[in-house]
Amino acid sequence: MEQNIKIDKSSKELRKMARQQLKGKWGASALILLLLFLISLSFAIPYVGYVIQIALTGALSFGARFCFLKIVRGEKPKVEKLFVGFKNFVPSLVLYLLIYVFMLLWSLIALVPIVIIAVLAYYSYLNHGSSIEDVNIVMWIITAYIMFLIALIPAMIAAYRYYMGYYILIDNPGLGAYQALNESKKMMKGNKWKLFLLHLTFIGWEIMAFIPIVIYLVLIIAFKETISPLVIIVFGILVFLILIASMIFLLVYIETASANFYERLKALKVEE
Repeated sequence: MEQNIKIDKSSKELRKMARQQLKGKWGASALILLLLFLISLSFAIPYVGYVIQIALTGALSFGARFCFLKIVRGEKPKVEKLFVGFKNFVPSLVLYLLIYVFMLLWSLIALVPIVIIAVLAYYSYLNHGSSIEDVNIVMWIITAYIMFLIALIPAMIAAYRYYMGYYILIDNPGLGAYQALNESKKMMKGNKWKLFLLHLTFIGWEIMAFIPIVIYLVLIIAFKETISPLVIIVFGILVFLILIASMIFLLVYIETASANFYERLKALKVEE
């Protein structure tokens, strides 16, 4: 029986490793994610955006993970490597579709409590008619929302179960997409919570990234009578650009730490 391998590095250690590996590489790494962000804007094009998303996401996800895996392994990030996934287009596409389908199936579970609440609310309305109190309607909505959030937990677990799929496909180009998912499932057994905690440690940085927006909104509300519309628009654009830049650099940090998580698990498997 294959023994489960568990990560032996703490979140603090993985973040420290990421910072050391990113020295002198922050700019190039951020440029890669900025380009990825700009390309993803095409997904919002009416009618064809969804098709573009399906066609490109697999290859671009492969390329992004490839870039950060190279950083972890001591190489310099190269923007053109973002497109390396198109050399493995079919496996990348199939992997993306498989993850998408599995996530969709798990997400459907979250619809069950909403359907139950809707049915109960309907029968309650039939029994009480127009005399049903507004407070009861609010309670139904709150209950449905809470149950929906709880039901999303299986989908989140599935997301972490398949998280290593692209890394595995990068290191094993001859492996099929489904096999890569199965290997990810094995690798993440007993490690999903650890990776979730690693990502959770970045929440402070995420909150800080939104502080400029909060300050901007407070100032707009406080001085709305004296600030001209032009100033509001200009500063709004500036704050938005600051947010985008902050999130890109934060994602560079997160992706590098996540790549370290995979690299360590892979090393432990070799040492076994």
